[in-house]
Amino acid sequence: MEKKLNEYLREGETIRWQGQPAEFPLMDNGSRMQILRKWALTVIIAAGALIAHMQSQMPPRMGLVAVVVACALVVVLTPVVEKSSLMKNRYWITNQRIIHMGKGGMFYYMDLADVDQYEIVTDLSDQETLVLGSAIFADAKKYIRWRASHPMEDPEAMKNRDHVDGMIFYNIGSSAASAAAVLKDLGCRRAA
Repeated sequence: MEKKLNEYLREGETIRWQGQPAEFPLMDNGSRMQILRKWALTVIIAAGALIAHMQSQMPPRMGLVAVVVACALVVVLTPVVEKSSLMKNRYWITNQRIIHMGKGGMFYYMDLADVDQYEIVTDLSDQETLVLGSAIFADAKKYIRWRASHPMEDPEAMKNRDHVDGMIFYNIGSSAASAAAVLKDLGCRRAA
């Protein structure tokens, strides 16, 4: 990972802060109700579809039953996959950019000049989370875990697919304060 990051850094770019998500439960503060709602709706819809199919006049089609059960399992397992993906995230603040490396080694960045605001949120994850760029503030409140693995892409940056308008350093705990201090030193503004 060090080698890959060093290749990604620009000339004269130095790391000022680095972090990664701290271990967290599958259902934490901000995700518990969302996950439970997803699971309940999946079970209700899948069971309803299977009951309707079994009560129809046609003989049961096992292929259809298998597809419904498989789809339900995929939806039920998404929070587990999402957590695994989040635990692979790595974050850096340099003297020029904010860098996020996600699952699979894909890099995303924001130039410091593009960070109009940042905020530390405490009620949407198990520990403190750093949200960077006001463009992503609303998304962070709705689906923070998904957005933490999928930074908000810049729709106009067709050639720079790794340049983003906002990103989330998920569940970084007490190191959120030190990251915020580095951002302040670099001239970024905390949201009011």
